[in-house]
Amino acid sequence: MHLLFCNVVPLFWDLFSGGHGVLGKSPEPYIMPKGTVTKIGREITAGCATEPLAQARSLRDINVHSGS
Repeated sequence: MHLLFCNVVPLFWDLFSGGHGVLGKSPEPYIMPKGTVTKIGREITAGCATEPLAQARSLRDINVHSGS
């Protein structure tokens, strides 16, 4: 699980959120619009109040802190 969450998930988020840009002339179908990426980040941050912190630290905005 450490390999998956610490190494692979940040790379997937970078890919799906458009961090690598467009490979061809048209946008790739798996790249999320910027508004969706921003909304996901806001919802994760807003949900921190309802998450128990017994096992880990609180989640941060994935759009800003995708590597952690």
